Amino acid sequence: MEISLLLATFFLWTILAASAQIGSRAAIPVASGKSTALPGNTDSVSAGLSGPGPDLQILITGLETAQHVNRAHMVPFTVTREYELFRGENREAMGTVVVEVHFQPPATKTWIIKKTSGSGRAETVVKNVLEREVNWARDSRSAIGRQNYDFQFVGSGETDRRPCYILELIPKRADSDLLRGRIWVDRDTYLIHRFEGTPAKNPSWWLKDVKISSSYGELGGIWLPTNSKGLADVRLIGPHTMTERTLSYRAGRTVVEGPAADMMRLARAQNSSSYRPSATVGVSIIGPR
Repeated sequence: MEISLLLATFFLWTILAASAQIGSRAAIPVASGKSTALPGNTDSVSAGLSGPGPDLQILITGLETAQHVNRAHMVPFTVTREYELFRGENREAMGTVVVEVHFQPPATKTWIIKKTSGSGRAETVVKNVLEREVNWARDSRSAIGRQNYDFQFVGSGETDRRPCYILELIPKRADSDLLRGRIWVDRDTYLIHRFEGTPAKNPSWWLKDVKISSSYGELGGIWLPTNSKGLADVRLIGPHTMTERTLSYRAGRTVVEGPAADMMRLARAQNSSSYRPSATVGVSIIGPR
């Protein structure tokens, strides 16, 4: 699990700003206020700071190992994603794009756009995001680990109804491929459930107040990003939001080993009638073919 996946939404804004500079200098009415909410996880997240914290170095080692083992268990799969672009606080998307992304281990990604509607700007933005993701699949410069980040233990909390450690990500360099913010790390599997933060370096003068959030979940026995939201105030045209959510997942087989499979066994073992991993929100798992 790499930071590059978390950045997929964020890099929309560089392209969006460029298109604004070229073709949208005329005044565009934009509603003020909060941007539209991300479809997906609505579980409360608390940050209780009482009690002794875990050994930070052991926690980080667990975090790095969980990512490595999760990647080692990857199988060829296809995910269908929906991207939506919103302006201001409008609840109706100005553009929607549905994409199929194909992954072939260890690091090959391809994609095809299945459907578009609304503004052509959304399709332009999504194409650039997907091209970056293809390149990032072969690059580990932005992995969540000690080579790129310092970590600080913030406290304990809960998300997806799972107990988590909350860590502050502190980038070691001002790089637009890195982020500054918080991650929610599962107490038992060390998988990342959630990220919230900002880019370590703003890549463009055109962007202000960039905020990013991403959620992860189990899909067919592997741990993948399932929902993302990026918010930014784009100079000259105002606030915009881009959301990304996984609609479906398909693979030749279900992975039964590794931290993601362990997560589901833990969920079944506990009295979890109300437990719903974030991946189940807006996601249908398609069985092996």
